[in-house]
Parts: sequence; C-alpha cells; structure tokens
Amino acid sequence: MNTQTKHSTEQAVINSRKFNLAPAPHAIKDRGDLSFTGWIPRDEFQTLDNWLPARLPEQLNQWGKERDMGAAMVEEIMALRQSDEVEALNAIQFALSASGWRVSGSGVESGFSESIAALAVAGMRALERGEPLYL
Repeated sequence: MNTQTKHSTEQAVINSRKFNLAPAPHAIKDRGDLSFTGWIPRDEFQTLDNWLPARLPEQLNQWGKERDMGAAMVEEIMALRQSDEVEALNAIQFALSASGWRVSGSGVESGFSESIAALAVAGMRALERGEPLYL
C-alpha cells in the first residue's frame, strides 16, 4: 500500500467516527460521575478508581459490544468537559494509565482508545487552524 492510499484509508476511518453529542443520561460534573470509574471503600475513606468499566459476560461478539461501550465512554468525557476541562483531561490521562487498564486489546479499552485517537486528530486539525493547545 502506498503512502497516499494509506493516508486516504486512515482519513476515512477518522471521518467515520461519529459522536453522539446529546446530553449524557445523568449530570457529569466530575470524574466520579463517569460510568467507567468506581469508588473503592477503604477503612476510613473511599478512593476513586479511574478505570473500572463494566465487563460483559462471555458471549457472541463480546469484543465488538465492549468496543462500542468503550467508544461511548468518550461521550461522557465530552459532557464532563462542558463543566470542567481539567477534570476531562484528568479523566483521559488517569484512565489510560490506571492499573486496571487492559493492554491486551480488550474491547472496552480498544473502543475507548480509538475514540480518544479520533479526538486527538480532530484536535490536531484545530491546532492547524490556530486554536491554542490546552495544557
């Protein structure tokens, strides 16, 4: 595959990502409101686990269904960004580096990371238009 064909194929994949920008089913004000985080009880307090997504039981097309679940989680981060950009940035950073993140290509992780990658490319386009880098 030549470079131009490869670029066209990658561009088609990026353009095919469609995000549902409808409001989240519940208010998302901080990382604790995200469906893929969870509170772990300790002796005297609770700790937020930044990557504790639901998993499906073994079934036909489990990977594909979990991939769709992971992709949808990015929409929650987009909703969180509306109220707190720092929390949205932290949600991405902490999820990707959490101890529960499965690096072996699990469906949830694959869908989540694919959607984050699509958003990153959209961000690169915005930078090319002169938008400031968020840091």
